[in-house]
Amino acid sequence: MWRITSWMGVFIAALAGTGTAMGAEVLISVNKTTQRLSVMVDGAERYSWPVSTGLADYATPPGPSHHLVW
Repeated sequence: MWRITSWMGVFIAALAGTGTAMGAEVLISVNKTTQRLSVMVDGAERYSWPVSTGLADYATPPGPSHHLVW
């Protein structure tokens, strides 16, 4: 699985307001093979839905992306 790019930082911030405990470990992953995004909170999957990661000529780059949410 691949970690998603920077636009998901906004989503993480939104999660903080939905009852996610302060200090919870949140991991957002994108599986480019299955085209699914998964949100893990403290090791348990909370959300999952289909995504589109780009066309062949404009492929989404693989690799980790780390974000600090205030």
